[in-house]
Amino acid sequence: MFKEAIISDAKKRAEAIVSEAKKEANKIINERKKYWEKRLKEAEEKARKEAEEIGNERIAWAKLEAKRIKARAFEKVVEKAIEDVIKVFKKKANTKEFAELIKKVASEIKKEAGDIVIRLPKDSSIDIKGFKVKKDLDSVAGFVVESKDGKVVYSYTVEDMIDLYRDEIRRIVYEKELR
Repeated sequence: MFKEAIISDAKKRAEAIVSEAKKEANKIINERKKYWEKRLKEAEEKARKEAEEIGNERIAWAKLEAKRIKARAFEKVVEKAIEDVIKVFKKKANTKEFAELIKKVASEIKKEAGDIVIRLPKDSSIDIKGFKVKKDLDSVAGFVVESKDGKVVYSYTVEDMIDLYRDEIRRIVYEKELR
């Protein structure tokens, strides 16, 4: 009887230990399961955010590329407008009206600067009487009026005018072409 009581007590303790071990094992399994579920959710959220960021980056890149393309197209339109302005200047460069304009401007400058020289493009065919004229400019069209000593210079070449009014040309093109 004593032996049976010891065996019975040992079985009860063994069962209690096994039961406690099962509970502890289940607890550890549940904790691990929760841990990995949390990690999985975090990984999914991170992946979703990264995918969203990649999507946003691609959208931003596409928008930037669209702006670049639009800017290049705008610059082509501006350059075409400038080419058209140059063509108009070339057409007018050898006319009587242009020669009269040069005389008028040169007369006004002469009042300020004294003796002057009018410089014209090398291929100019106009003649301006009453002023010293040099045909030595490397310019498409236009003229330069300068004092004999070179201290006073007024440039009205097409290139200088375009440089001076480039922003204005861009504004006009923008208003007419891109709005």
